[in-house]
Amino acid sequence: MSDPYTIQIHVLSGNPNGVRIINRPADWPGVAIVFPREQIQQAIQTELMDKAGVYLLWSQEGDPPQIYVGQSEVVSDRLKDHHSNKDFWHKAIVFVSENSLLNAAHVRWLEHSLVQRLHEIGGSLIKNKTEPKETKLSIQDMATCKVFLNRILEILPLTGLGAFENSQKNETLSIDEKSSGSLAFEEPDTIIVPTGKTGEGFEEVFLGQDCWYYVKLSQKKIEQLKFIAAYRPSPESAVTHLAKIKSIELFGDNGKYKVTFAAKAEQIKPIPFGSAKSGAMQGPRFTTKTALSGSEDLGDIL
Repeated sequence: MSDPYTIQIHVLSGNPNGVRIINRPADWPGVAIVFPREQIQQAIQTELMDKAGVYLLWSQEGDPPQIYVGQSEVVSDRLKDHHSNKDFWHKAIVFVSENSLLNAAHVRWLEHSLVQRLHEIGGSLIKNKTEPKETKLSIQDMATCKVFLNRILEILPLTGLGAFENSQKNETLSIDEKSSGSLAFEEPDTIIVPTGKTGEGFEEVFLGQDCWYYVKLSQKKIEQLKFIAAYRPSPESAVTHLAKIKSIELFGDNGKYKVTFAAKAEQIKPIPFGSAKSGAMQGPRFTTKTALSGSEDLGDIL
């Protein structure tokens, strides 16, 4: 269960459906400005909107809901442009920092991460014409952005936008039901590795060379593993291939390993990211072949 927290909501004009400013002063320098499109002029007059930030434009009319994710060093300027040139949206939410913590690199990283989250969850029509690129950050800046992103994801459901939420279907299972799965009795024998997008090594290495490089493993895991599965990022966002492991050998001088396959990887029915937690496939994960084969999405096993 998540830790409890307290938020403050300032209703700018006294209308609870109008411009609202949401903050979490105890542990977050961020601020969310939520407003309907017809009140954009009032929203952009607040000084907060002149800061660097990330924003969401959305409409829940139609199926699926439509969402646009954007960023700007001066949010108010970008929103004025969208008000003139984008017709689909009816509501908006802007995230900035009161202390000007966020810079241009931060908001580009947040934009990319939010779009990737939408791809992983599915169920929304993403209106971005181009895919935002991930920005390289220092270790310190990455930590800052991850905390900020987590706070965004906690605030969003309070605004009525549920497109970024995972399915909660597994949270109601009893302890007995959870422990009845195969992982309660079997040692993990399968590693799921995140592979690159098309043209970034998956076809050339995983399918072409029948191996995968630079895998960090403990000695215990080396002794347990029998299978390797490939998770492909957006647009697939799913485990798509499985191979039996022939050998695991040290590769290079950095303490990582090369996993060689016994045969060509087999394409399997895609197992989508689904209800897995955000960031669950940023590194290798371990499960059993039985659990993987029987899962509807990765949220069942991760």
